[in-house]
Amino acid sequence: SLSQRNGDFAGDVFAGYGNSFKFSGSLLADSSFNITHTQRNLSVTGSFEGVFTADYLTGTASVRGAFAGGANMTVNKDARSIDLRNGMATGSSVNVGNHLQSLSIREVFSGVFSVGNTLRSASLYRVDRGTLVVTSGGRSISVRDDITDSVISYGTDIGADGVYNTLDDLVYGGVVQSASFSRDFVDSAFAVGVLPSLSTGSGLPADLSAYLLLEDINGNLTGSIDAGGLSVSTVERFTVRGEVISSNDTRRAVLAVADGVDRLSIRDGVTDLSIQTNPDPFGPPVSLGATFLTPSIRQSVFSEPLNPETLILLDPNDPSTSSTFSIAVYEDTTFTTPLGNITLEYSEQTSADGQTNGIVTLTTADPDGFPSTVAVTFIPERIRDRTGTRSILNTFPGGDPSGSFLSSTGLLQT
Repeated sequence: SLSQRNGDFAGDVFAGYGNSFKFSGSLLADSSFNITHTQRNLSVTGSFEGVFTADYLTGTASVRGAFAGGANMTVNKDARSIDLRNGMATGSSVNVGNHLQSLSIREVFSGVFSVGNTLRSASLYRVDRGTLVVTSGGRSISVRDDITDSVISYGTDIGADGVYNTLDDLVYGGVVQSASFSRDFVDSAFAVGVLPSLSTGSGLPADLSAYLLLEDINGNLTGSIDAGGLSVSTVERFTVRGEVISSNDTRRAVLAVADGVDRLSIRDGVTDLSIQTNPDPFGPPVSLGATFLTPSIRQSVFSEPLNPETLILLDPNDPSTSSTFSIAVYEDTTFTTPLGNITLEYSEQTSADGQTNGIVTLTTADPDGFPSTVAVTFIPERIRDRTGTRSILNTFPGGDPSGSFLSSTGLLQT
């Protein structure tokens, strides 16, 4: 045990086990704790400004003062309870490597908090530019005041760098039984089993439409979301007792859940909530054939949704597409003359059996339409379904065992 009743603490502590650490003052910025095995309890009456690391936390880590910018608490494996009574400042971070049973942040949460497996229950007061990332699911999360300009993400791992939405982040999937917001849900994202495109940048996305597939005036879907975890990703109950508020097209309220929400309850502003699901049926997407809608419009149907960012048309007038294209239109099956002046649009439709199909529509500007000998080819290793490049499934030997790249069946369409 360690107890300091007067003054602040600035120093280094290195131990194998810690029973009860109590500090009546603050842990200053140059304080450092390294507990190589188990810490039972940690109690700090003042502010927490330093660094604390332990392998396990079997009791409670409680900080009554400010959890200051630059402060870090890391539990490499399991933790029982973390109670931050005066919030988390911008630039602060807490990392739990495995399961966390209970989290309480009683004032404004503006830092980064990550959990490497399940978070059983979380109680937050107000979230303002805060980031909570949980690798698996959880029983409950509640926010008693407003959430603004923030991201809460379950079913995704933040990676070793501790920065949200970077290359080492992975989608695992998870189930959240209950997510409850007692006041307003403003310009924030609640996501389960999805990551926005890497092109969005790291940290809190400046544009929350990065979690959405957006439809233009022609019905063309654009956008890219990484999905495809080890487990299903759902929210059983999502409740906002205040108002959902989207300030504009980029600062908007988003609910992005890979496999959907069972029960949704919104008191006010439901039309301001952008809801995005990203279903990924087992197995690779398969071509279901193609038809001419008109001599100038050709439509190919696939068994499930595709990733729009992987659909790149070979354009003989644009050399940059020669090495990146995934779809090519040729004059005939000699494959020597690619056709230009063609537009590609991607959309989705629900079939009679309730399945969502990906639709690729090719339209030629040639007034005579496509030639009767036209040949359309798809490159399977360049076209993906909703299982993104950062799915944990891609780390298996040989890649995603459920199949995420387009099947090679039926890809030459004449």
